[in-house]
Amino acid sequence: MEIGNILNPKIMTTYTATLRTSDRDAVTRTEMALEELRLPPVAITSRVLDPYLWEVTAYFVANPDPEPLNCIAMNVGRHPFVIETLPDRNWVIESQRMLPPLEIGRFWVHSSASGQKTPGGLHPLCVEASEAFGTGRHATTQGCLMAIDHLATCRFRPTGICDLGCGTAILAMASARCWPAQAVIATDRDERAIATARATLEANEMTDRVSLAVADGFDHPIHRQNRPYDLIMANLLLGAILGLAKDLAAHCRANGRIVLAGLLADQADQARAACQETGFALERECVLDGWSTLIMRKT
Repeated sequence: MEIGNILNPKIMTTYTATLRTSDRDAVTRTEMALEELRLPPVAITSRVLDPYLWEVTAYFVANPDPEPLNCIAMNVGRHPFVIETLPDRNWVIESQRMLPPLEIGRFWVHSSASGQKTPGGLHPLCVEASEAFGTGRHATTQGCLMAIDHLATCRFRPTGICDLGCGTAILAMASARCWPAQAVIATDRDERAIATARATLEANEMTDRVSLAVADGFDHPIHRQNRPYDLIMANLLLGAILGLAKDLAAHCRANGRIVLAGLLADQADQARAACQETGFALERECVLDGWSTLIMRKT
């Protein structure tokens, strides 16, 4: 498989939808709402125009439907999205070139277009623009990477690892970097996400370190063959986590850990309570840009 076929779309007409807001919290809400569209953007960027004004831009490969965009705009402020057609250039890659690498704990998250070398002592994670979630730019992904870094620092030693709803497989790769001798399973219900994950693993020369499968939750032979896990990462949404609480307990070994994300700060209590009922205890919570990441231990 050629990586470019998935990670570097051909040059085509690209459309942008841009929204400006004076509410910093609205930026995060807008980004998440855009990612949940039926036809989501292939890239999202945000920037500060002045101390009291932020701009969010979404890049689409098809002319976006203005109706759902108007609904998002109404929920976050008065100003509507401005939709424009860009010249025929690969704006997905162009947008990635504008984004600098990120140092998150012991991880160096970058695209191949950044051109910067990985600093000594950091684990490189090369993730390109794609339709799958998990480029490392969103607070939920960053919170999960910080959780993995924390567990590695605490000398946690999992022997079985699962990245549930893996997207690009960035969390699976991070885990494989920290615990190279352990088996890592990464699944997602979206075939496009698994295709992107496979190409991302190829780009990072990690295809032999992570096993992939298309699966909805834990409903797949790969989970039945590899459970129980010592570490399960679930960067999902509140509804999905609540629905999976019992399955998380059934697939996690005693004294194992789960990392829960995709939770707004005011939703964390619901996720924590649901998992406490199935045998987990809260170990650590991190709040980043209004999003909570929970580490919970199986008692």
